[in-house]
Amino acid sequence: MHQPRSVVRSLLAAAALAAAISVLPAQQQALAADRAAGAATVDVAQCKQWLGTLAGPEFEGRGTGQPGFEKAANYVAAHFKALGLEARGENGTYFQHVPWSTTAVDAAKSSLQFLAGDKTVLTIPVDRLTGTCSANFDATGDVVLLRPKLVTVEPNATEGEQGARRGRVTQKVEGLDGVDLKGKVVVVSMPDATADRAAAAMGRFSVIRELQGKECAVVLFAQKDAVTGGLRGRGGMARGGGNRAAAGA
Repeated sequence: MHQPRSVVRSLLAAAALAAAISVLPAQQQALAADRAAGAATVDVAQCKQWLGTLAGPEFEGRGTGQPGFEKAANYVAAHFKALGLEARGENGTYFQHVPWSTTAVDAAKSSLQFLAGDKTVLTIPVDRLTGTCSANFDATGDVVLLRPKLVTVEPNATEGEQGARRGRVTQKVEGLDGVDLKGKVVVVSMPDATADRAAAAMGRFSVIRELQGKECAVVLFAQKDAVTGGLRGRGGMARGGGNRAAAGA
């Protein structure tokens, strides 16, 4: 289903530049005497130039491991060199290399299948799937349809009540506490869709959070609306763990 590949890209520690361009005269920030002179040389026009360049189409969004990211890193490195900053990276450069892996989705071989014994009872093609995935996987277990009822937990909820976190309004799934979902294939049908995409995304996040620790074999979100974005591979530093989740229409 997926074809993993490994890449190594240069990561530039741009904190020094970020710190430099964030010091604006309007902040009236008190600086040590040995830093005040340097900060005074940074003005609004320079910040607009640097940030406008980095955010421009030439750098293609600066996605990690993508050509635009390398262009942006080289741009910042060139700026460091022009400033005369000492290069303390690998081999006398401003760079540090870290392992990075991505997963590419082979659309011709990708699908979601439901089996009963040796019989395929339902196949969902890749063009009706969306989300990210990192590897091939098979899950075996009874299918459970979950139509969650989300309730809002106010910031002043009783201390220790699930969902009351950091004084923010959150959501919890009502009636899920006593449900055994270990080893089950959980198909989640969310409540009626809302035009508020942020609210819909928060609802899905709340369900995933509530399912943490339930040891589900896999979690799928079913929806009536057409999917957008497609099924994408995931990039990262090859850390373990995480939920196996996807969405389909």
